[in-house]
Amino acid sequence: MLIRVRGKDGTFRFEVNDMNTTTINDLKLLVEKETKVPSNSITLKKFRENNSLLNNSTLQQCNIKHGDMLEFTYDVNQFKSKQDEEEEIKKKKRAEEMTDDDIENLGLKHRTKQITLKEYVDLVNKVKVTIKHQKYAICSSVEIDQNAGQNFQLFLRQTRFQMQRFGFLYGTTAQGKKPQPTEEEKKSASKDEYFNEDDDHQDAFVKVIYEPKQESYPDGFKELEDPIYNDRADALASMLGLKKVGWIFSHDGQREYPLLGPEIIKAAEYQSKFGPSFVTVTVSPNEEGEIIFEAFQVSKQCVQLWEKGWLEIDPENPDIIKVKKAVEVERKMVNTIDVLLLVTNVAIKNHKSIFQFGFPPRNRPGNEHLQTMQELKSVLLERKSQKFVQRVSDFNLLLFLTDYLSLTSDFPDLCEAVLTQNNSMATGFEALINAYCGIE
Repeated sequence: MLIRVRGKDGTFRFEVNDMNTTTINDLKLLVEKETKVPSNSITLKKFRENNSLLNNSTLQQCNIKHGDMLEFTYDVNQFKSKQDEEEEIKKKKRAEEMTDDDIENLGLKHRTKQITLKEYVDLVNKVKVTIKHQKYAICSSVEIDQNAGQNFQLFLRQTRFQMQRFGFLYGTTAQGKKPQPTEEEKKSASKDEYFNEDDDHQDAFVKVIYEPKQESYPDGFKELEDPIYNDRADALASMLGLKKVGWIFSHDGQREYPLLGPEIIKAAEYQSKFGPSFVTVTVSPNEEGEIIFEAFQVSKQCVQLWEKGWLEIDPENPDIIKVKKAVEVERKMVNTIDVLLLVTNVAIKNHKSIFQFGFPPRNRPGNEHLQTMQELKSVLLERKSQKFVQRVSDFNLLLFLTDYLSLTSDFPDLCEAVLTQNNSMATGFEALINAYCGIE
């Protein structure tokens, strides 16, 4: 008998010999082997149910059958998932690789009994970090699906930007156009501007926007834990040929600089985690009340300083970044950096993809009661003039269906149909989905 168990660490499949004798605690011990989390700290529930299963109950007593899906949780503040541990190891390794002497401890590991002034100056130039502005972003341009952008700003318009939102941008990348700096720009690059002809410039094409579970405030937002649906969104995107290419957030437009300190540090974290072409997109009203989309990246040097653990938020002034170790800015050694020195503009435009946006986004405020089969029925009937594959080419709709169809056995074929717009492949699911939502 096969039992599937899903949680923050992924989905595990366990072979069970006897449903009459295998207990819930036995399953927890199997999960413990996979996650290294003690079994007594693991909670098991039936899929989409709130009540925890009792340790001594057998699978048969819990009415668990072959192929059923269970969900496991544990205190993420007390125990770390495999992914979190791997990320910490990578971060530590990067920091060790990039650790160098700094001005405050100049030459402690290089110093000899006698050192000349020239040797000391050479050592200073070798060790000190000079902040350079990066004119050309690694992401040379980003194109956002027009419907995706309109859908994201819809909520912002409705609330008059009194509740801010953020989301991840799923899409594709392609080889971008290399910048063509003038000879004068190349000469100044060694002093004040960063430029590397070997940088791999990429264009990003955003197809869908996924809004994770979050709290929205007038002046910002806070992401909340939601590992199951975040993992589903990643898995669904992957099967649709998409990956995370950026993130998007809104603000009320009442600011002088495009990105503030906390946002720069978050952008540096994301570029380090998801790749050098990962882009930051902002949505805000201008002085005339028009909603504008802008795109940015932080510099490669900013990412390197974040990976070293040097950057800190200044709680009193969001327009600067604090640096734990002194850096050189405009020929002076300082412990703060103006945010404009770390930000690079990215060209932005729109395009149209195969995806539609009509099913309510899962985590948007006010949509909680709309995650229903009745809403699915309504959306599908609104699109009845379209081919079935077009009707289901909706990321939020497909994410909703992960509650009912198997990510492992159903969605690979369904996503392949959507990706290729193969209606004959998709119609194999039409009767099933129609039956679920009551379309005759």
